[in-house]
Amino acid sequence: MNWWNKKKAFRMLREAGFEKIYSSAYGQSFSPVLRNTALFDHTGPKVSLYIEAVK
Repeated sequence: MNWWNKKKAFRMLREAGFEKIYSSAYGQSFSPVLRNTALFDHTGPKVSLYIEAVK
C-alpha cells in the first residue's frame, strides 16, 4: 500500500501551483528524452504512478 494515488497527487500539484497536470504512462512522456526507457524509468513500471506537471 502506498500513500500516493492519482487523485491525491493531482490535488497536491494544483495546490503547489502547477497549472497543467497530465496522467502519463511508462515510456509515454510529453518530453522526448524521458521516453527513452533504456535511460529513464526502468525500475518498476508496473508499480509506478506516472504524472507530469507544468507550472
